[in-house]
Amino acid sequence: MSFARVASPSRNHAARTVFGHEWFWSAVSFFACWRERETQRRQLRMLNDRMLRDIGLTRSDVDHEIRKPFWQG
Repeated sequence: MSFARVASPSRNHAARTVFGHEWFWSAVSFFACWRERETQRRQLRMLNDRMLRDIGLTRSDVDHEIRKPFWQG
């Protein structure tokens, strides 16, 4: 006895069908990216000078990065 695999739509496709438009998922993606940037900048701000030196950054590099608005990469 053999079982045929039935192709099922991906979860992503199903969600797009439920919620509708591609622009919705584009907006969700943008917001997720912006939130991740803000989180990373907050974590970067908490590093001390020794830790920054370990990753090749200076305090002025960090100051420059954390002053950027959340939408700028």
